[in-house]
Amino acid sequence: MIEEDLVRRKKEKEQIPEPDYKGKFNGQILIRTEPAIHEKLYFEAQASNLSLNKYIENRLQ
Repeated sequence: MIEEDLVRRKKEKEQIPEPDYKGKFNGQILIRTEPAIHEKLYFEAQASNLSLNKYIENRLQ
């Protein structure tokens, strides 16, 4: 989808905007989940002797 838009813009000689993501990654992600999932992850983290944050970070890698 992005590639198609770039091809179209180049063909029509439209300006291609610069990416706007620079400097926006601060290491924080806010998620919402069902309480049961939160509880499950909490107990899995406890069983792994990790903080919930570190446990989720490991799972995402």
